[in-house]
Amino acid sequence: MDHIDIISDREVNQDLIDDLRHRSLDQKYSYMSNGASQYYSMRQNRIQKGGNLDPTHYAPFFKKIIAPHLKGRPFVFISLASGNGCQEHELLDSLSRQSSQFSYVAIDSSAEMIKLAEAAYSGVSFPCHFIRGDFSKYYFIAEMNEVIDMNAPRVYVFLGTTFGSFVLTEIMDILVNLLRKGDILWFDTDLRPDETEMSTMKLFKEVSAKIDHDPAKHRYFLPLQQLNVPSAAGTMGLRLVKSIPAKGIELIYFFQSKQKISINFRSTHTIIMPGEEIELFRTRYYLKEALIDYFGEYGLACLGSFQDGKVGQFVFQL
Repeated sequence: MDHIDIISDREVNQDLIDDLRHRSLDQKYSYMSNGASQYYSMRQNRIQKGGNLDPTHYAPFFKKIIAPHLKGRPFVFISLASGNGCQEHELLDSLSRQSSQFSYVAIDSSAEMIKLAEAAYSGVSFPCHFIRGDFSKYYFIAEMNEVIDMNAPRVYVFLGTTFGSFVLTEIMDILVNLLRKGDILWFDTDLRPDETEMSTMKLFKEVSAKIDHDPAKHRYFLPLQQLNVPSAAGTMGLRLVKSIPAKGIELIYFFQSKQKISINFRSTHTIIMPGEEIELFRTRYYLKEALIDYFGEYGLACLGSFQDGKVGQFVFQL
């Protein structure tokens, strides 16, 4: 088990300052300080209430769709935006008990998330690597390849519907440089039932109705809270964007200030004027077949897919 830091607190802090200037904060800032543990407290509550994030869904899908393509060979399981690794833990434990040969690589830009993952995997019998890094950075691939066995098949995963938090065009640009011929990509993401205005507005109203009560409201506000912005200084809102790739829609959580707000962070002074909005989180819902077609345009073949309610799992191979 080893730990590698590809990015530093200084880089993350600079990213935060730059994003604040653009009034759009990345989801990764939600996991600063105690945000990581709060996130998993909220997530567990959702699972217990019958949400779509139950990790027991993954093992059957892996064994049916992905395992046949690995043909019993040792492989590398690479979790992008891994968090604490809880989504894949049960699956990897099962594979280990069945004497499958693999190594696990957890990658996350949050130091707190990586610490949680290291603690969660401290007693496992399979090799583990924990990388604090931002896979969107140009230098990431070279650094990662020094850790990962380049001769073994590689399975890249985004589990826990984290895929929908990334801009599709940006993540595709990253993936076409990250993946090599034969690599497998596995992710789950939120799906919309159809393209009709009725179902779109129904989804928007369902999410809007929860915004004042959902524990996620507090989590999304965490980056501003850690910048000493009081929640009473503004209101949370939700905005719908209807035209994104793969016939998707985008929901944007934002904070709108009601007063002048002065933020001092790492010797940088930022002023938020009354009425200004700061985007805090974006999530996307795609049309299943349109998403498969979109990946096909990038040369990625769909090996299998499965939809469970509003969440779909997909496996592609370059």
